[in-house]
Amino acid sequence: MDNDKTRQSALDEYHRIVALFGEWYDRDTRLERTALEAELGRTIDVAAHHNEATATRVVFDEVLVEVIAEAFAAGIPRWMIVEFRGWVSHNDLRDLMGRARRPYRLDLEREWVQYRTLVSVQQDARRLATTDPAAADRLLRAARTLLKRWVREVPKTPPTEYLKQFASGFHADHRREWVDARRRLAEQVDQLGQTEVTK
Repeated sequence: MDNDKTRQSALDEYHRIVALFGEWYDRDTRLERTALEAELGRTIDVAAHHNEATATRVVFDEVLVEVIAEAFAAGIPRWMIVEFRGWVSHNDLRDLMGRARRPYRLDLEREWVQYRTLVSVQQDARRLATTDPAAADRLLRAARTLLKRWVREVPKTPPTEYLKQFASGFHADHRREWVDARRRLAEQVDQLGQTEVTK
């Protein structure tokens, strides 16, 4: 019985937030910011974003992620989340549901410019090695020096704004994913120029 109540409560909250989003999305009946903040239980920080609409959508996404995570935890199936999505698009909902689940090997480093630079350098070194192996080796060693300093600019732990986009119950998991990704990137950079370039 308690499980049924928890399940229904989670579904009701999801319906409420989706309905509130639809009301906000409809420009003819758009709610005032103060009313929305009271309903959502969060502050809409316009100064941190381009405009009020963007700031409001960010908060809606954060709240939707939380209620979807609670719905999943209560045993609400995915199809019900999709079925009652209201004005939330399929693509947006897919992203929100992903952010509402426990992360698994996200390979975050692939999103960082330092990693993309590392991959580019490795590709250039392989091409160069076919004609001038010594130059390829010098390129890798120089890149290693630069990238080792650059990797330090990646925060050791994820910024608060990054974590806010995910369900709060999984923040520790996302923090661990971030730390692991930074470690993997640092290890790959440290290997530059340590072995012979494969032609």
